[in-house]
Amino acid sequence: MSCSLLLYSDHMTKSIHQAYPPAARKLGRAFEKKMKEMIIEEPLSYNDKDTTMLLGIFSTNIADRFRDRRDALRKTYLGVDDPRFCKLNEYIRQKEENNPANSRCLVPYTFVIAGGGYSRPFDHGDDTPLTIHPNDIENEDCEDDCIYLNIRESMQRGKSATFFKFGAEVAKRYGIDYIAKVDDDTIVHPDLLLRFMHDDLPPTPLNVRMYGGNTWATREKQIFYGVGPFYFMSIDLADYVGNQLSSEDRLAMSHHNPIEDADMGVFVFSHERPIKYINLASFKFFIHSRTTKRDNGIELVWSTINRRYPTRPKALYPWAFLCNRWKYNMAT
Repeated sequence: MSCSLLLYSDHMTKSIHQAYPPAARKLGRAFEKKMKEMIIEEPLSYNDKDTTMLLGIFSTNIADRFRDRRDALRKTYLGVDDPRFCKLNEYIRQKEENNPANSRCLVPYTFVIAGGGYSRPFDHGDDTPLTIHPNDIENEDCEDDCIYLNIRESMQRGKSATFFKFGAEVAKRYGIDYIAKVDDDTIVHPDLLLRFMHDDLPPTPLNVRMYGGNTWATREKQIFYGVGPFYFMSIDLADYVGNQLSSEDRLAMSHHNPIEDADMGVFVFSHERPIKYINLASFKFFIHSRTTKRDNGIELVWSTINRRYPTRPKALYPWAFLCNRWKYNMAT
């Protein structure tokens, strides 16, 4: 018998976990002081609607260490005692219950795994189902917080576009404003993410053509983009990339040697209308480092995150790295 119910049951019965205020999570005096010192802004709301964001955390079943990473993330930022964070299953259950008093989740998450096998393409472009039922997956993860895309596993070639195609469908049905792609060796600070959403991201329908991340650029395609550890876009752009562009369109636009995050930037900026880009380097609320890739590294970094974040680097754009003339002028 399968131990997963994800997206396939109309009777998901898991209750919302007990709500506690952020202070109950022992954030530390120094971090609480930093939060209080931030400029308090009016929320970018619409009809008193809170902004929502789906986190798609990219994982795989090819080795046990990736399952271990999923477990580590569940014990750290995904496991915070805050009802505003929940599994995608729970978010859907709350929306289908249609009781505003119990609809408290703002940041649903799911692990994103390609489960199609070698017979499937890297990018979903045919009429087959977009996802695979967990019962049909070998080595299924039993935590009911994974989706299995009906494509062949490849980080660089189509998984992101297929996920945003999936995300756009879920978002339109269940009222999600933004969709984020997150690496499984990235740690997100939940309180800072919620603060960013509250202060800087308007909900639907005010969130037109919005895209953001920590910024990098590509010489080959002459565009900048949000780098892979964490980037996000509004649901209209997710729909554009995943549905309005065909898999053939995306293949033709891609780099000669596919680069997941850079190719996604190319797809986004192929839109004929202006893109509203948010550079997260000025308010970085996630960590992606050599340490987070190591065994037990996620738990180690999580234990010190309140002392380290948010951060603001000196260089907000990588001009010196990308442009030799710029670097020469800086040196002289």
